[in-house]
Amino acid sequence: MKKILEKIIEYLFYFFVFIFFWQTKLIIRSAETNYNEIALYFNYLLLLLILVLFIFYLFKYKSKDFADNFDFSRYWVALAGMEFFIFLSIFVSQAREITIFKYILFLFAIGLLFLITQFKFNIKKIILVLLMALFIQALLGISQFFSQATFSSEYLGIASHDPAVLGVSVLENESGRFVRAYGAFDHPNIFGALMFFAIFFVILLLMDSRFRFNKSCCQSKKESVGKRQLNLDFCKILIYLSLFVFIAALIVSFSRSALLALGLSLVFLLIVSFFNKNNFKKYLPIFIFCLSSIVIFFIILQPLVMNRFKLDSRLERISIDERSGQLGEAREVIRNNPLLGVGLGAYHQGLLNKDATLKSYQAQPVHNVFLLSLAEIGLWGFIFFLLFIFYIIKKNALSWHNYPLFIGLFVFMALDHWLWSLPFGLLFMFFIFGLTFYFKYDNIDG
Repeated sequence: MKKILEKIIEYLFYFFVFIFFWQTKLIIRSAETNYNEIALYFNYLLLLLILVLFIFYLFKYKSKDFADNFDFSRYWVALAGMEFFIFLSIFVSQAREITIFKYILFLFAIGLLFLITQFKFNIKKIILVLLMALFIQALLGISQFFSQATFSSEYLGIASHDPAVLGVSVLENESGRFVRAYGAFDHPNIFGALMFFAIFFVILLLMDSRFRFNKSCCQSKKESVGKRQLNLDFCKILIYLSLFVFIAALIVSFSRSALLALGLSLVFLLIVSFFNKNNFKKYLPIFIFCLSSIVIFFIILQPLVMNRFKLDSRLERISIDERSGQLGEAREVIRNNPLLGVGLGAYHQGLLNKDATLKSYQAQPVHNVFLLSLAEIGLWGFIFFLLFIFYIIKKNALSWHNYPLFIGLFVFMALDHWLWSLPFGLLFMFFIFGLTFYFKYDNIDG
């Protein structure tokens, strides 16, 4: 029974990873924006089932071992402090129902981190399932951009995006307006960020022999040496093809934060691998392939790329003005609610309460997770949030695998808000933090 329960928990979690990116939900309270919406998400319900089974498993089979071996590290203490002040923010919230809802989602995120760190999953299987799920998203995003057609599906949580509608993320030039790739997500920047993580995990497959396919799906003892090599070459082609697709998907998202994270991570890995001859020989072809792919797509999409990076274009001026205004709004909210904040998830409603003339789509969260969290949970909760991140990095700083993850998270937290403001983003942030524990003592095989 113990082994059966372990397998059920394990494979339910792999299924959770696979369906993680589809925002299928039952709306309990609708709103003009996702920030004020209350809904039951299918992936959260599946996570609840897994957590219930895992808790039963701990009490039934691991209660004594778990109590003796649990690592009461400082990041858990920091997370407990953060949770306490988020709970307190309910009582000062300007949108109490939303804050209670987001607090429950935050508890789910803690539960996900607890599950990943305390149950022994197969990291290779997690990565393969994750890449399969993101490959579907990549194909969806690429088709959206090149066909300039999107569809909606309430069962998959996909919304259609019309370039003529205000608020849809578009590129603009003399030929017209072009919708950026969304995938199944709320914004192209989220889609681009996830493509960054997919690229990183494909690079991991290519660089670290423990994560390659060569001993699992590409070889058989009954096959001849020549056939084995043919299978290995075929698998390598498939991996490089998937890498090309993920890069293409990231490019058509036209997410500058995703491109920045990718550039920083590629250069970081180049510097790290340079000091080891074997590692450098592995990484250099990957680096050249990534760089060449980016250049190819930049040439193909040159007019739109140039427009996206031209700061004096109409849309970019609007974007810069909006973000500058958001920084001013965040400073004012923080100054007026310094200790406990306006309540987790209540920033959007706080802006509407402050200025009745604002339309719902105009009251955007500040594009910075650190400022947004400070505004919502106050100074004390924010301090524990920073301590939590610091101790997670300190705990898992021994492996090269983790640094591109940390680079990506930091870039997206500094330049956007979805990792904090959206139900999917909060869960995904803790999911990535959890994965860093699996690479703690790993090193690239020479």
